[in-house]
Amino acid sequence: ELIIDLASRTKRLVTVEENALSGGFGNSVVELLQKSGVSDIRVKSIGIPDEFVEQGTQAVLRSK
Repeated sequence: ELIIDLASRTKRLVTVEENALSGGFGNSVVELLQKSGVSDIRVKSIGIPDEFVEQGTQAVLRSK
C-alpha cells in the first residue's frame, strides 16, 4: 500500500538493490503498479546489470 500511495502522489519511484536487476525488486515494483492500475509512473531501478559479475569479498572488490 505504501508503494502504491507514494507512486500515485509523486509519479516517480527509485528502487535500489544489491542483486541483478533482471527479475529483481524493481521489476516486482513495476508489476505491482501495473496490477494495481497505477499508470504514468517513472521508475528508475538501480542495481547490478544482468551480466557476469566478478565475485569476492567486499574488501577485495573495492580494492580493484
